[in-house]
Amino acid sequence: MSVKSTHLFILAFVFLLVCTQASAQLVKQFQDGDRVCFIGDSITQGGSYHSYINLYYLTRFPDRKIEIQNKGIGGETAGHVLSRFDQDIARSRPTVSAVLLGMNDIVRSLYGRGRTDSISLEKQEQAMQAYEANMSDLIDRLAAIDSEVICLTPSIYDQTAKLECQNNLGANDGLGRCTDFIKSLGRARELGVVDFYTTMLGINTRIQTTDPSATVVSQDRVHPEQDYGHFVMAYAFLKAQQVPKYVSKVTLDFYKHELLEEINATVSGLKFSKSSIACTILEQALPFPQTDWIARGLSAVPFENEMNQQIFTVHGLQEGVYKMAIDGKYVGAWSGHELNSGVNLALIKHTPQFLQALEVKALNDRRSRYQGKMREIAYVFYRSGLARSNIDLGDEIEVSEYLDNKLKEIEGLPWHAYVKNQYVAYNDKVRQMNSIHSSLVDVQENLYEINQPRVHHYELTRQ
Repeated sequence: MSVKSTHLFILAFVFLLVCTQASAQLVKQFQDGDRVCFIGDSITQGGSYHSYINLYYLTRFPDRKIEIQNKGIGGETAGHVLSRFDQDIARSRPTVSAVLLGMNDIVRSLYGRGRTDSISLEKQEQAMQAYEANMSDLIDRLAAIDSEVICLTPSIYDQTAKLECQNNLGANDGLGRCTDFIKSLGRARELGVVDFYTTMLGINTRIQTTDPSATVVSQDRVHPEQDYGHFVMAYAFLKAQQVPKYVSKVTLDFYKHELLEEINATVSGLKFSKSSIACTILEQALPFPQTDWIARGLSAVPFENEMNQQIFTVHGLQEGVYKMAIDGKYVGAWSGHELNSGVNLALIKHTPQFLQALEVKALNDRRSRYQGKMREIAYVFYRSGLARSNIDLGDEIEVSEYLDNKLKEIEGLPWHAYVKNQYVAYNDKVRQMNSIHSSLVDVQENLYEINQPRVHHYELTRQ
């Protein structure tokens, strides 16, 4: 083989290798009919990253009917998930499973100042080996039920922020090792991978350069804030799925009286006069409702520029100010120069489309609350050991006595009060379980009624 041929062969091999590695990490978008289980610990059980993801799909892909299920349970490790796999995961028959574990697997109490002796290091290593083995087993179990797997690297443990909370220094390095393993596992098995860890660590490092007490998680160093860290996680997930930039894009030419471009939208009834434009537009998506609640999350990532563009552009306008009305209601005014560059209507919070998206958000929030109640029942059932006990689960007195005895075992521990509240309310919640599930089903159906695209009449008039 000639030198030139050898060189070309090497280049081809390297290109193939890079493409193979990239495709191994690719995260496919959810499709119509998917049942998606988000599997994890308290960050998933009580968190909202998956709810933000669901809201994005509801507004951006109203033609894809997707069921997203919360399968998180606080305090769990990959080993715990394996123990409840058949009852809690397999029964849901997920077509896609996104797995977020590691925060408890590393055993954070093994880390801290002075925890660098040989015994501590050995225990840390044992915990890491157990995590890797259990995660591998979990992936095998999911593959066996024909569920596509998305591996999520852990979120960060903030060991750098100046907070009053105890600092298990080194725990985040342990999560870094988990992240390296998840990436390696994804490449080896050609699974989609979403890297929460690197994204959150980068933001944390940046914000702490000006405020040492700032954090993308919460004051406990562990759980991401609902309006901040969880939105960042949702952004990282959607970016890995390469979701589209545009809600819609419409470009008109006033001088030529032409429609130049329509992306994810259909323009009809286009009329031009000396100082105005009128048309009807059917967009195939809604803007994401970027409420004030998630302002911190929005400020941390380029979500609006990359994933929430509802662009209306008009070329050839004369100088002046032009006001826009949608369905007869004023939505804003811009100069001819601004309209020539394109305005992002997704940022305007009183358009009919945005108000419709808010309705979707409100119902999606209710869906999340119902799922949260179901997970509170699951938390007690699995974490207390009821799932493995021999008691009569239909006997409320026997169940209460069992839970009371379990509470005595954790008296004095920091999480006793939380667990007690969950245990005390357990029987009442079980009685309501069928009603909660029925309400959840109804909400899921209603979501795909109120999120459907609607025709809107646009008018642009020179003032």
